[in-house]
Formats: sequence, C-alpha cells, structure tokens
Amino acid sequence: MLNNVSMKLFASMGFAICAFVFLLLVLVMYMSKKKFKSFDSSVFIVMFILTFVILINEVLYVYAMYVELEKNTIFIPVKPICYAYILLSVIWFGCLIVYIWAKIKKNDLSKKIQKQKIIIITSLGVIATVLFIVLLFLGIDYPASNSNLYVFSGTGVYVLYTIAIVSLLVVALAMILGRNNIPNYQKYPIYFCLFILVVVNGLQLIFNYDFNVLSFLFSFVITTLYFTIESQDYKLINELEQKSRESEVASISKSKFLDNMSSEIRTPLNTIMGISGSILASQATSKEQAEKYSKVISNSIEELQQIINSILDISNIESGKLTIENKKYNMQNFVNELENIIKLKLVDSIIEFRTNISSNVIKNYIGDYEKILKIICYIVENVIESTEYGQVLLEISGKELTDKEYEIHYNITSLNNKVSDKIFSAMFNNFKDLNITPQDAINNTNLKLVIAKEYIDLLNGNFIKSNAPEGVNYEIIIKQTLG
Repeated sequence: MLNNVSMKLFASMGFAICAFVFLLLVLVMYMSKKKFKSFDSSVFIVMFILTFVILINEVLYVYAMYVELEKNTIFIPVKPICYAYILLSVIWFGCLIVYIWAKIKKNDLSKKIQKQKIIIITSLGVIATVLFIVLLFLGIDYPASNSNLYVFSGTGVYVLYTIAIVSLLVVALAMILGRNNIPNYQKYPIYFCLFILVVVNGLQLIFNYDFNVLSFLFSFVITTLYFTIESQDYKLINELEQKSRESEVASISKSKFLDNMSSEIRTPLNTIMGISGSILASQATSKEQAEKYSKVISNSIEELQQIINSILDISNIESGKLTIENKKYNMQNFVNELENIIKLKLVDSIIEFRTNISSNVIKNYIGDYEKILKIICYIVENVIESTEYGQVLLEISGKELTDKEYEIHYNITSLNNKVSDKIFSAMFNNFKDLNITPQDAINNTNLKLVIAKEYIDLLNGNFIKSNAPEGVNYEIIIKQTLG
C-alpha cells in the first residue's frame, strides 16, 4: 500500500496527470485531421504547446520538492523551476488575450489590424518581461498553503493569481465590447472557460488552499476550446457549407449573367438586322444615307465584337486558363494606342481625356502589354462613363526597384465622378458580385471591370481608390521588367 508521503506526492501531481491525458487526446485528434491556417488558430497552437510545457514544469517542481523535503537530496533546484512556471503562466494568459482579440478581429483584414496585432504582441511581451523581473524580487516559499501538498506560495504567487484575474477581466471586457463580432457558438465556450478560471483561482486566493490546479485549468480551457471553437470537424463542415453557398451564388450569378448578356448581344444584332432590312426594302439609297447606315452597322459590329471579347475573357478567367504573355514594348506606343482607343469612345462626348507621362518613366519594358492595356483602358472607360462633365486625366509615373525591375503607377483622376465607393467596390470585384441590386443589369462596362480586376491580380498588381475633392482617383500599380 502507498504510504502518506507517496499519497501526498500523487495528490500533488494528480491534476497534472489528468491534464496530460486530456492534452494527449487533443494532440492525437489534431494530428489525424485537416489543419486550418489562421492567426487565431496559430495562437491556439502556441497555447497548447505552452500548456504541455507548463504541465511538465509542474511535475518537475513537485518531484524536485518531494526529493528535497523527504529525502534531503537535490534532484533539480526547486526555485528556478517555480520561477519558470510563473513566467510560462504569465505568457499563457497573454496568449489568451491575443487569442480573444484575434477572434474578435478575425474578419477584419485591414492594414490597421495588422499593425494592431504587432503592437499588442509586443506590448504583452514587454509587460510579461517586466512582471517576471518584479516577481523575481518578490520571492516564493515552499512548501506552503493549507493544502499540505507539494506546492509553492509567497508574494510572487499571489501576484501571479492577481495577474490571472486581471487578464481574465480584460478578456471578459474585450468579449463584451466585441460581442457583435463573435458568433454565439464561439462566445459560450469562452464565457464558460472564463467562469471556471475566475471561480477556481478566486477560491484558491480566498481560502489560501492551493492544490496545483492552475495547469489543469489551462488544459481544461485548451480541451474545451478544441472540442468547440477549434474543432477541425466543425471548421471542415463550415468550409464545405461556405463552398456550397459560394457555388450556389456563382450558379445564380452565371444564370443572371447569361440573361443580361443575351440582351446586350441582341441590341447590336437587332440594330444590324434592322438597318440591313431598311436597305434591302428601299428602292434607292442615297450616298448620304448609305454612309449613315454603314456607320451605324460598323458601330454595332464593334460593340458586338467587344461584348464577345469580354465573354471570352470571362470564360478564360472562369476556366483558369489565364496566362501571362510577356513581350517587349515602348511606353509611348502604349499611351498612343490607349489614346486612340479612348478617343473613339469620345467622338460625341463632352468629356476630355488627357494623358501625362512623368519624366522619370523609362521608355522600354517587358511585360504583358495586351493585359495592361486592357486594364487601363477598361477602368478609364468606366470613369468616363460615370463622369458628368470636365476631363479625365491619366498620369503615368514610377520608380526603380532594382536594376531590372520598375514599378509603374497609373493614376486616373476625375473631378466630376458620380460613382459611390460602395457601387464601384461591388462592380470592381469578382463575377458573382456584379449585381448591386436585383434591378441592376450587368452591362459590358461592368463586365470589363471584373476582367480588369482579374488581370491586376494575375500580374500581382495593386489597385487603390481614393476620393478626390469632388471626384475620385484610381491608382493601378504594376511591376515590370526593364527592357
């Protein structure tokens, strides 16, 4: 039978042994299933590893304390292990704060959030370091507490529990403030974990009865989160449901697209057929009428050709057949061709189109000339269509990145543009987001914006929209190899 000392040793590390079983179960299940990459999941993995290390640390200090007190020998110095335990626990609570913050901001991908992430992690690292240094001077005692177990106590431990409760209060406050950003199925497991942590730690502080339960609580939190919020099965189901919804939306969008584009195609065809019928029906056609009819037919054929080209481009995008076709080209020739295309669009328009090439722009490049031309042309056409009067200005500038790479900036400005940010963002998106409202029809101009966006992404370019005093400014940034 076990003697009292052995029972005391087992009781001192009993919670740690149970926690090891929990974590091993989680580890086996995690390793056998699909991994999902996200910042909050990465923080969770860090917390999981920290918990494992803390449990090992606890077993070591309990056994070291047992050997020193019962056998009067030194297995491992107890105090350094205890201080390591405190430091790791402080870091764990810091990770919990970061994890909850990541959950609240999960759907926010702005650059501001990325900066906040760096600031929060750095700040918590500094705070943990300072607190640990302070704890070193406060000291610890062992054995201690009324539990008669192999545990350590002292001012340092009380400060640790105070840090724990403050951290949990911070987390609770963050949860309350960000409650609208976290779905209910994620809120409740977090609230439950916070409640258990606060109650157990509070009772230990009030009754001064420490029974080595902190690391067990860490394991309890990790296990609870894994089988609820971080469940790989649940994430896989959500992923499949999301793909199913996206597929359904895409299918509906394609049906709407075909309906709208059939109307777009019929318009020039009907015009051609109508004019042709008029010519055939008339006994004699004057030269003036013939020129007028020829111009209408030519314009309709050109419009029809553009629509068909856009449909073919969309087809290539949808089938994943887009490729980059690099060739050497001259920037002045590029601008000349662009101006000729745009001027044809402005024959009967009051809008003026101007270009300005900065002196720092190099003449020759190697890149996908055709796609870049379409990107700029399509966006300029859209700006012109939504500009009521005045001029649309294209400014081309750039900067040298390396001896062989150059970054070209195409700035398109209109001071009298009437398209709102919301409408443009919806149009300048992917295929399924073309319709702003059920009443909006997809036209060839909107379709060209979708193509332009896909081409920008293909060329690893950037698109930036900013508001001018009375209009808009669009900036397209594309890197090119010097020719």
